[in-house]
Amino acid sequence: MAEVYEAVGLETKKSYAIKFILETLINDEQNITRFTREARIASRLDHPNIAKVFEYGSHEGRPYIVFELIKGQTLGEKLKLGSKITYIEACEIMLQMCDVLNYIHTRGIIHRDIKPDNIYYLFDGSIKLSDFGIALDLTNKTKEDAALVGSVHYLAPEICEGEAVTRLADIYSLGITFFELVTKRLPYLNNNPLDVAVSQVKDNIPHPSEFISDLPKPIENVILKATMKNPNERYQSVKEMRDDLLSILMNKKKYEKHRSFFQKLFGFRE
Repeated sequence: MAEVYEAVGLETKKSYAIKFILETLINDEQNITRFTREARIASRLDHPNIAKVFEYGSHEGRPYIVFELIKGQTLGEKLKLGSKITYIEACEIMLQMCDVLNYIHTRGIIHRDIKPDNIYYLFDGSIKLSDFGIALDLTNKTKEDAALVGSVHYLAPEICEGEAVTRLADIYSLGITFFELVTKRLPYLNNNPLDVAVSQVKDNIPHPSEFISDLPKPIENVILKATMKNPNERYQSVKEMRDDLLSILMNKKKYEKHRSFFQKLFGFRE
């Protein structure tokens, strides 16, 4: 959909990331809409865990967005490389995600595409949420494209059934992301998107402890509550989920495993 370049500001001398829509897509109305939506929504957000937008516009007919330059990997890249993420690190990532989702939810925005590929993990352990291309802005009086949906492996069951999008859908996607960080796999492994959508609606989420026998029960409970099929049984806000994560982190010595210096530095598995 886009290509990204690193650039240096002539006046600021700072490095930036400039995202251009692909030339082959400049006549694709849906992609143009998605790109401009991302620019419009992200540009009015100011949070340490969101990739900051400095400017957006069009150059020679190609829309562009100027972002802060993020030095780090996405969680998706870390998972593909087999990098070790401890239970406590996963909880800390989720705590930050709860903070940033609370920030956007209170401003009437639903992300709709929460997944590891859209979360950058920086060297200091902080995260940056990116890609607001299909976000829903509830404050926008013009008609938003409700048909746009996120990745089916992270999609809430009510969305698979065509119901209206709410903030609780982001919480479900966050719970699936937490499941993946802890177990290193997705709950449903089918490659067929339709089969996955059916599983999201009909099949219970497997307990993470089925794959990780020593997973602390309080962590599993957070994942299971966030991914309840019935939205009314889910966390009703990310603040509720954050409270449970904070309780775990306040007692993190109970759940930490010792890792060597090199394991911490390079992410080696035990």
